[in-house]
Amino acid sequence: MTETKNQGGIFVAAFIFIALSISYLLFSLHPLWNAEAMYAEVPREMLESRDFLYPTLNYAPFIFKPPLFFWANALSIWLFGHHFGPRVPQALFAAGTVVFAYKIASRSSRLSGLMTAGVLATSYGFVFHTAELLPDVPLGFFTACAVYYFLKISDGKNRTFGLWASLAMAVMTKGFLGLIFPGIAFAAFIVVERRRDMLKNLFSIPAIAVALAITVPWHILMDLRNPGFLYDFIINEQVLRFFNERVPPDWDSISSPLFFLITLAWMMPWAVFLLQGARMSVRKRDANLRIALYWGLGGLAFLLLSSQKMEYYQIPLLPPLAILVGGYLAALAETGRPASGISATEPFSSIPAAAGSILLLLIGVAGAAAAPFLFNKFSADIPAHHGRTLLVIAEICFISLCAGGLASFIFVRKSKFRAAFASVLIIGIVLCAGTKPALDALLPEMSDANLAKTAAKFLKPGDLLVVQAREEYEYSAVYCYYTGRKVIILRDGVYPMVPSVFNDRANFIINNHEFKDLWKSGARVFLAGRSKPDNLISLISAPSRVIYHGSGAVICNTETSKRD
Repeated sequence: MTETKNQGGIFVAAFIFIALSISYLLFSLHPLWNAEAMYAEVPREMLESRDFLYPTLNYAPFIFKPPLFFWANALSIWLFGHHFGPRVPQALFAAGTVVFAYKIASRSSRLSGLMTAGVLATSYGFVFHTAELLPDVPLGFFTACAVYYFLKISDGKNRTFGLWASLAMAVMTKGFLGLIFPGIAFAAFIVVERRRDMLKNLFSIPAIAVALAITVPWHILMDLRNPGFLYDFIINEQVLRFFNERVPPDWDSISSPLFFLITLAWMMPWAVFLLQGARMSVRKRDANLRIALYWGLGGLAFLLLSSQKMEYYQIPLLPPLAILVGGYLAALAETGRPASGISATEPFSSIPAAAGSILLLLIGVAGAAAAPFLFNKFSADIPAHHGRTLLVIAEICFISLCAGGLASFIFVRKSKFRAAFASVLIIGIVLCAGTKPALDALLPEMSDANLAKTAAKFLKPGDLLVVQAREEYEYSAVYCYYTGRKVIILRDGVYPMVPSVFNDRANFIINNHEFKDLWKSGARVFLAGRSKPDNLISLISAPSRVIYHGSGAVICNTETSKRD
């Protein structure tokens, strides 16, 4: 019976992984956004230079991030080409995260695992960020692996090599933050659950040696090649960033209250059940729910205390939140207890589920009513036809919240909890499906890929490409990726923000005076940017020719013809 059960679990996990890998890959197939292009361009330059130790961006040192995500993308680009390549690892890491969340929750019951997988796979923020290249997604995967192996060790099984290898890979993905989230969860579990007996099994010298072998060589070699690297990489980029004392400072950060609200938004439509899931984990002595509580809330508390945080930093914390929600909903379905006669404070009470369903209905009604007003107020910079598309998508999503919330409430009142779960699952699918056309409509606002592809058609050996500065110099990577060459960035006030001073050989940022001299130098120069053609031409005060205009423009200082 146990062998059959294990085989069934493997089959389900394989099905989840394959189905979600394909779905997430298709979801993420769009031209590179400016903010994500660095995670494709650095691997492309690695493949071009055959130097996989020392990352470069725009052919200048880029030694501010761990290399594992770059290596994975470089391998994928080599295998699958420039179009599919950058997207494949992200899709696999996301699908793998859902699988490990399923495996963790399945330790309580198969239904808990399935519902957890459904919750995480259709959580809006989790799916949304599979469309953007971010190391936080593989960080979530390796953290989930580490938690799974930790729980296996708590059962008395020897999984120390898997645990420490997962932690090492997390460090090579996101630095020492890879130790923070699992470290908080493990420490809280050992102390609160009085499992000090696990310590002797956790700290295996051979397993730790494997972890050091994975992490230490790259750091030492980088410091030998670039003296001072360890201080800048560990202290400046990681420790000082926590206190917002990094040099140069991050140009944007969000407040702790807003960060918390965004976390709830990323968990929609399941966030309405999160509180009861957390309360149940406190009352029910289930190691799998307890570790999810420590992992999710402990990691969230750490990020809320940080002075510098972005809206995607909580991605590695979505799996434990999904486990809490999936555990609660599975407990309702397994007990089948109706709401009548049960106190809302009981761990298996369905009253919070009914209240959550009503809340989904109210959010849908309020959103559907407010959407036209909000779009009229905030969509001034979006083309009218794109604005109409976004409004239609928003209305469909809000209507699904209304219908799904009402259906879930009715099913909860009838104690048909599996049907209630299915109703909310459909809401999640609609929300996630609506994200794809919405992102496609917003693509011109999020990406200069069309400008870069246009320039690539005309650029010839010896030509120079100058691009208007954006907030961070990494955003110019989209031009590098689609043209396959170094670009020059035209400074705009304090922009672009750069993490260090480049040497003369690597410097690629110029001011207006230098640009005007370059334009008249006799070399064939292209200028690309998000401004209208007239605005670009006004920067030059010299003859120029517009070769493209749309969401921005590309102009040249000489006659042009498309490259053969």
